[in-house]
Amino acid sequence: MSDGNNERRAVRVAEIMNDYRNLQHYIAQIRSASSNGDKSEEGYQYLLRCSVDAEALLTANFNTGAQVAASGPEAEKAQLQRIMVDASLRRFQAQRILQRATAATRWINARTAVLQGQKPHPGNIGQLQQIDNQSRGVSA
Repeated sequence: MSDGNNERRAVRVAEIMNDYRNLQHYIAQIRSASSNGDKSEEGYQYLLRCSVDAEALLTANFNTGAQVAASGPEAEKAQLQRIMVDASLRRFQAQRILQRATAATRWINARTAVLQGQKPHPGNIGQLQQIDNQSRGVSA
């Protein structure tokens, strides 16, 4: 027998999916805002991995699990629960990607502030190493 909460479940699924869409939008903005710099540097590589992970998450298919041929409130309840679990997992993964991308962006901004348009030289190597170490501590 149905518990009468399918409408609430559907609303919750819509909320989670909207959060996920917003996270994807934020990730795309970070990716495009940090497009200059030496791509071989650690922070840029980390940001690129975040971009690849976000793309993979976006293109991943929904796994419906076991298909139930039945219809009615109980089948709807089961389907909504599967969708809610999948949407929640995707949202969580997107949140983690966004956190990692934000950390990489902070690294890029800190490095840019130290370099001020110049190449690394012995006078700023210590600062750059400190930024690298802080970034590794956050991403670990």
